[in-house]
Amino acid sequence: MPIPAKPWNMSSNGINYIDARKLWKKTKYLYQSEEATDIWLPSLCKKLNLNVHGGWDKMDIEELQQNLINIRHDVEDVDGLLPRHFDSVDWRYFERGSTHPRYWDYVCHGACNFMVELYYLIIIQALPEHDWQIIHSNSHSTVWNGKDLIYDPAFQALHITAGECFNMAYEDDL
Repeated sequence: MPIPAKPWNMSSNGINYIDARKLWKKTKYLYQSEEATDIWLPSLCKKLNLNVHGGWDKMDIEELQQNLINIRHDVEDVDGLLPRHFDSVDWRYFERGSTHPRYWDYVCHGACNFMVELYYLIIIQALPEHDWQIIHSNSHSTVWNGKDLIYDPAFQALHITAGECFNMAYEDDL
């Protein structure tokens, strides 16, 4: 489905997030599924393996996973890896409270292009009555229902408004 030209900037009042925290009970099994892991794990391994010259290093995904496990103190094997283990920014540290929403385990700062397919898989199964689509730009990638809803657990966790999320991801000149 082609995306129509954007005639305005969506304000925070015009577009809203699907609340990942409220949806967690319904989506937890989807996030923890083998199908979901098969999407995010290779993508985030590739993100780590991208070298400064824009090409891929020769290390294979299994070797990357083992290297990550070796430097993490809270992971014993590949089955214990979560997207949060790939995070290079400790934004969770600055959040108040001793417990954080469980969906934050599936947020990795700066990895929207690598996580958007997971978020798409989750939301099309959780809320299939919407016409979900991935929108992306050079700045951001997110999942949008074509109207007024965004599903973006990462930007929601980082307190970026839904309107700003939409505007960053939607460029009508793509």
